[in-house]
Amino acid sequence: MSHQAGIHMLPTERHEIALEPHWFRVQTERIKRCNLQAKKDYSKD
Repeated sequence: MSHQAGIHMLPTERHEIALEPHWFRVQTERIKRCNLQAKKDYSKD
């Protein structure tokens, strides 16, 4: 029974994993932008 449940969950996990790279890219871009803005603010002083 539990073995079948595991198989049933696989498609969802695979889907989430497929989305992961895009999320990571978005987070990385956001962090880069924040760091650039912080450097600008810092150099202003």
